[in-house]
Amino acid sequence: MFKKMKGIGLLLISNILIGITLYFTFNVLAYVVLPAFGIDIRQSVNEMMVVYAMVLGFGGAFISLAFSKQMARAMLDCVRIEQPRTPAEHIIFGSVKEIAQRLKIQMPEVWIYESPDPNAFATGPSKNNSMVAVSSRSAIRRGWVLCSRWSSKSSWASWP
Repeated sequence: MFKKMKGIGLLLISNILIGITLYFTFNVLAYVVLPAFGIDIRQSVNEMMVVYAMVLGFGGAFISLAFSKQMARAMLDCVRIEQPRTPAEHIIFGSVKEIAQRLKIQMPEVWIYESPDPNAFATGPSKNNSMVAVSSRSAIRRGWVLCSRWSSKSSWASWP
């Protein structure tokens, strides 16, 4: 149960710490620094605005996390690999499948998108509801080098 909540807990802790930092920064600026320069914003802005911004920030972070797969697919012209057809697709799909099995997680969706730059990323709301996307340049021209490194036992042995 603890491992499942670790990601959400870290997100909450980081957002709370950012909120506390912003709150203190706001108070120092509004009540010390700006008045020293003759700028008084104390009547137009108060601490509740900072709290409101924190609530919106929390909500935005969770919404972004929940819809990250859909947003990534919408922004990219990508094709899902369900049955690999080319050697590069076989290597990428096989590497992702092998890594998922080693980590004991569900197989993420594997996508290829058009891009002249070699790139890859993973996103999703949880480790069992995720996607991996690889650029076409990585998949076609350099996929075998990149994926053979991914699947090497030494590089993944340190993963939890």
